[in-house]
Amino acid sequence: MTLPERREQLMDATMRQIAESGFQSVNVMAVTRRAEVTRPVFYDAFQGTDDLLRALLEREGLRVTAQIDSVFPVEIATRVADFDLDSIIGNFLALVVRHPDTWRLVFSGAAGLPDTVRQWISAHRERLRTRLAAVQTELAATGRVPADLDVEVASHLVIGFAEMASRLVLEDPDRYPPERVVDFYSTTITAAGKLLAADPD
Repeated sequence: MTLPERREQLMDATMRQIAESGFQSVNVMAVTRRAEVTRPVFYDAFQGTDDLLRALLEREGLRVTAQIDSVFPVEIATRVADFDLDSIIGNFLALVVRHPDTWRLVFSGAAGLPDTVRQWISAHRERLRTRLAAVQTELAATGRVPADLDVEVASHLVIGFAEMASRLVLEDPDRYPPERVVDFYSTTITAAGKLLAADPD
């Protein structure tokens, strides 16, 4: 096995370890046992667990960025007429189902995590939120949502919904398939829109 292949193997093993037991469980013994390699093999690939986690976060960061771009491209704010949040949420949750370990990483609870991991999680959540805020700003400017919409608060609420929806889908996909979550979101948003239209004050 080449060195790049070995590094991928160890990072994959670390992802499984995190998914099952959390970041706090990551150590050389746990990773080598899961990957079925010896400690010398591990140290041929990484200097230690800090080096391993840096490489893992870099790899998963690239994957998260690519996945966000695939369902929520940068230029979407300039194509607001084509904007369909229901479809985007559905496509996003489908990504979560296909790449569960990656998104468990993004939506990990911050308590007790190393600073580098908390910063990584925060940065990727903020990337998604600012992308959404740009779209909501354009929607307000074109009258598709109330002009006085607090975009910052709205974007945080939608990200919070996406996080909870992802956890439901990841923890019990049979009970909470993406379609069920999207139907709930669509029904709720439609009802909220009717209330606003009936009583704009």
